[in-house]
Amino acid sequence: MIHFLELNRNINFFDKKIMKFILDKTDFKDQKNFTCSLIDLKQKTNQFSNLEIFKILNDFQNLRITYNIFTDKMEYTGNFSVVSSYKVINHDKLEITFSSDFINTFKKDHFLSEININIFFSFTLFYSIHLYNFLTNKLADFPYTKIDLDKLKEILNIKNNYNRIYDFEKYILQPSLNEINKLSNINFFYNKIKKNNKRNAKVLGFEFFSITEKKLDKINSILLYFNNPEDCDGLFHKIIYTLNSISYDEFLEIIKRMDNEVKNSKTKVSLETYFLSNIEKRILEYKNQYSLTTNISKIDSFNQYKSLIFESSYNINNSFLFMWNDISSIKRNQIFEYEDDILKIQSQYFDDGDKFIKIYQKK
Repeated sequence: MIHFLELNRNINFFDKKIMKFILDKTDFKDQKNFTCSLIDLKQKTNQFSNLEIFKILNDFQNLRITYNIFTDKMEYTGNFSVVSSYKVINHDKLEITFSSDFINTFKKDHFLSEININIFFSFTLFYSIHLYNFLTNKLADFPYTKIDLDKLKEILNIKNNYNRIYDFEKYILQPSLNEINKLSNINFFYNKIKKNNKRNAKVLGFEFFSITEKKLDKINSILLYFNNPEDCDGLFHKIIYTLNSISYDEFLEIIKRMDNEVKNSKTKVSLETYFLSNIEKRILEYKNQYSLTTNISKIDSFNQYKSLIFESSYNINNSFLFMWNDISSIKRNQIFEYEDDILKIQSQYFDDGDKFIKIYQKK
């Protein structure tokens, strides 16, 4: 896990151009040297003067990465240059020799593989690298963290600048987060932590969430239940909170019940208002009503899937025929749900998708 990662200077336009040009042509698995025509590099950088191209190469050679990385057993702190040397042969052939540690970032079994060079050289903002390091470190095991404002500014190396929250968000936090979300396969979101609920209350810090593309799709499917919500951001973050405490399937069950209650209610209240006011209570009621006894995600075949449902259910309710007909009717590529006075089953088996079995015992 990366605890700290820093460059000795900002990555500029030419660094990115050179690195993309090189990464498109090699994977660095078996070689330290990269060779190309000097003319090709000039065309890629749109710099045709030898003086300019050598200046660009000199700057590229001076680029260094400082790191602090933890593994299960060890901690590593160090610094390495990206390029060891370069030379031009007969005014045309360019040969770049990369450092050993740079090559190690591409080896899966090496601790330096924690550094994602593709993402690293894609960032254009200095603050993005620091924020990305912080978020991927803190949210590696759990999709939520919070931090004091002063501590966050210290991490971003702007401790005594951007004293107005508006400026800090507009010029630092939002641009960096947008760049990170665009380049990584994880989406990060944040909320301000205020001293109280008043609109102009002092901001004390921030809370951050991480969401995979798959989870984001699920959240968007949940949002379809709400018709033109007034506070889409508030609703979005409330759903994220909720999905940190219960599963997506459990959430869907609760939201469907709430939707029916709103539709059958004599008082005119929106699902959004009803949801925001009652969801914590509903989660507590749900957890008090059920306990998860079986949670299986490794399923090798459809026959095993049906057998596991029956065996796990039988351990709770050993009335042999109580749900035999229901299990016999289970079909692949479908969601299966069952509920009686003793247990509840939520499962699915998709050939090219998710496979899981969750069984709850009523308390």
